[in-house]
Parts: sequence; structure tokens; C-alpha cells
Amino acid sequence: KQPPVARCKQANVRRSWSACVMAGTSGVGDGGPKACPEFFAGPFVGQAGSVVASSQVTACRLVGVLFAASWCVPCRQFVSILEEAYTEIRKEYGSQALEMVLVPREKAQNDWSDFHASMPWLSVPWGDPLINRLKEHFKIERLPHLVITSTTKTTTTTTTTIRREEHFNI
Repeated sequence: KQPPVARCKQANVRRSWSACVMAGTSGVGDGGPKACPEFFAGPFVGQAGSVVASSQVTACRLVGVLFAASWCVPCRQFVSILEEAYTEIRKEYGSQALEMVLVPREKAQNDWSDFHASMPWLSVPWGDPLINRLKEHFKIERLPHLVITSTTKTTTTTTTTIRREEHFNI
């Protein structure tokens, strides 16, 4: 069973994302960097390395761009919370309400394959040049980092910091 603080944080993630999905916005207005049109062209891969058409991403009202790596403990913690929110939002609002795309920061392809296989969403292929262009565009300095965007709106960026004492009630 999860500590009360962890349940509260998960509820807050789901509640804020649900409000964004209903409004079809990024949630915090126009304060972030502009959406990166190059991102929406892909490439994207699904589970088991299957190629996914960019239209699957562009059809969604919101797209979460997650910069993460398996070697990053806060990334793994955040992914488990995010996965629950992602599943609930898509169940309640439909599959075109939200799509998530992993931008891998792995050091080895096998690590990326294993990490991506544990997630229900898409990924930019490991080693693709788009990874570094997105990292530069969004000025990513720390992991995990989640960018919420759409094809028409500006983005909201959040560097996610999970503090052990807050998240696990220690």
C-alpha cells in the first residue's frame, strides 16, 4: 500500500492532467518554449520496435515528451506515477486525448529497449539524431523532464524532482 503522500501526489498529477485534457490545453498557458514542429514528424516506435505513423501522435490533443533514462532512479519513480495517470486519462477521455513519447537518454541500446518495453507509450528510437535536437530545443539539463505540448500550442516544461521524504513519507 502506498503512503498517503504518494497517493496525494498521484492524484494531483491525474487531476491536473485531466483538467488539461478536458480543456485541450497545456495547462499553464503560453509560458514555455514553442512547440517543436520537427518532433511531430517522428520517427516513433511502439512496443517491440514497431514503427508508428506520426499521425498517431499528431492526432492527440496533448503530447507528453518525456526525457528519461533507466539509470536515473527519479526517472523510474516518475514513470510509474506517470504510467498510472496516462492509463487513466486515456481510459476516461479516449486514446486521442493524450500520447506520451519517451526521448531516451540511455547509454546503450539494450538499456533503452528494456526501459521502453516497461512503458505503454511510444519512443523516439535510441540513437536517433532527433534526440539531441529535442534536448537542445527544450534546454534539457536534468532528468526526468516532462514537456507537455500539442501541434498548435506552446509548451509547458517541468523538471520533475522527486524528493524521497515527500514521495515516500520517510
